[in-house]
Amino acid sequence: MMDKELSQAFTIQEEDTARAVGSGTLDVLATPRLISWMEYVARLLCQGEEAGSDTSVGIEIHMKHLAPSAVGSEITVTASLSDTHKSIRTYKVEAHMGDKLVAEGEHKRAIVNQDEFMKQL
Repeated sequence: MMDKELSQAFTIQEEDTARAVGSGTLDVLATPRLISWMEYVARLLCQGEEAGSDTSVGIEIHMKHLAPSAVGSEITVTASLSDTHKSIRTYKVEAHMGDKLVAEGEHKRAIVNQDEFMKQL
């Protein structure tokens, strides 16, 4: 199970910039958008482990945004399962622009029962 990996490409649009999401003033890929892409790819990878009315929720992320990326650039996000402990899945996440490493980190997701989770609201 530790060899599971998934990659997905994203093209940076104007709405993905730091200026657009409010995290900065420049027209470069926003860190919050990059985090959401990393969580998304990890969630897709986790889907195969959910049963019945289970889903996964993000519970932790540690990420280093290492390089800027311009509008129109293609970013490939890869998530790979690195650890499983009870209902917690830990993923290594990376983002590349071609051969250049743009970001790296670790993301944890918990598999939860949807109904029980929503009762907590």
